[in-house]
Amino acid sequence: MVITTGMFNKKVSFIRHGVKVNSFGGRGGKSEEELFTCYAYLSNLRNSEFWESRHGSDKSKLRIRIRFTPKALKLNTKDCFVKIDDKTWNILSIENVLNRNKEFLMYLEYRDE
Repeated sequence: MVITTGMFNKKVSFIRHGVKVNSFGGRGGKSEEELFTCYAYLSNLRNSEFWESRHGSDKSKLRIRIRFTPKALKLNTKDCFVKIDDKTWNILSIENVLNRNKEFLMYLEYRDE
């Protein structure tokens, strides 16, 4: 895929959820920590990717591509999430494209609150 200037046009935020703790040590509501924000190229799943994803669940799936940043190396699929237009998405997988450290490809699944 050839990268052009206008491709990365959607702002995405990578977040981690935590728990608020009051001064007495009691747990309160959920807190949201923003790890970093960048621009991404969004695309829907196509062809065999789409049909394979439909076998597991009926949730919406999405593929995003971001440029390389060292902050993305610290992401994991267990407790990091992606926020796009105030919607939260689970990260299913993170791939370093051809191990060239130029871009990351991520598959996301819509997260029901």
